[in-house]
Amino acid sequence: MILGKIRLQQGLSFLYIKVCGGASGREKGNSSEIRSQISAGDGGIVRGVVESFLSSRVRRETAVRMRTYRMQIRLIQFSVFLSLLVMAVGFFGLWGNRGGNEPAVTQPQTQTQEEPADTLKNTKIVALGDSFTIGHPGRVEKSWPQVLADTLEISVVNKGKTRQTAMDLLSRFDADVVSELPGRVIIFVGNGDAINDVPLETYQTNVKAIIEKAEANQIIPILALPMPYSGVQQTIKEFREWELNYAQEKKILVLDFASVVMDANNKYLEGFSDGEGKYPTEKGYKTMGEYAARVLK
Repeated sequence: MILGKIRLQQGLSFLYIKVCGGASGREKGNSSEIRSQISAGDGGIVRGVVESFLSSRVRRETAVRMRTYRMQIRLIQFSVFLSLLVMAVGFFGLWGNRGGNEPAVTQPQTQTQEEPADTLKNTKIVALGDSFTIGHPGRVEKSWPQVLADTLEISVVNKGKTRQTAMDLLSRFDADVVSELPGRVIIFVGNGDAINDVPLETYQTNVKAIIEKAEANQIIPILALPMPYSGVQQTIKEFREWELNYAQEKKILVLDFASVVMDANNKYLEGFSDGEGKYPTEKGYKTMGEYAARVLK
């Protein structure tokens, strides 16, 4: 009987060591009581040891699961936050291309749109050109630049001369334009070049040089397309097509006076031309000036 009790105690002690050997500090603190119970041969020792073991294991496993659960919850919350942030940034256009920042090409305007004159600090305009600018064969007081000045109530200096080419305008640009300190310059040329058989390449070079001079002096250039003219229609057509493309490339405003005084066959509308059909009448120049005012207002 005594021997059996001793063996039972030894077996329980072995079980105690196996169960509690890896226990935490707190669990080891409770082990002395269990060990004393084993030594005393307490009848409920097996149940007590097993319950203590299971209780400690459950607490440890529960704690591990809770930590893992909390970590998973935080990761999910962080992922949701990042997703919402990306959606918000994309919605307000702050991701990648902001409005794009590739600006659309401004089409040359022939009859509409340009920065209103009243938003310009310098509203003064110089009209640089040939016979069509000076108002030939009429008087300069009835020319389209004068109508433009009267309509917009701004200063428009008429620097038109007869028998002019683009090279002539370039050679007098400093004296006739820069010295006037304008905010804008209307460059109306091409008919003289066509009449004098100036090659397209030479015409292009001179017009580009005029534009560059204007921009170098902080003057806004405006291109007026040459007028269709009897005897040189094909050359004028080539000049006009090139100017339109160049203006589009440089984002330069274009005036097409022919669009308001001529029909689709490049013939002057009734009452808008002199007897030869080459130059506008006073009524034609008035219409041209009013058209320019609508575009430049």
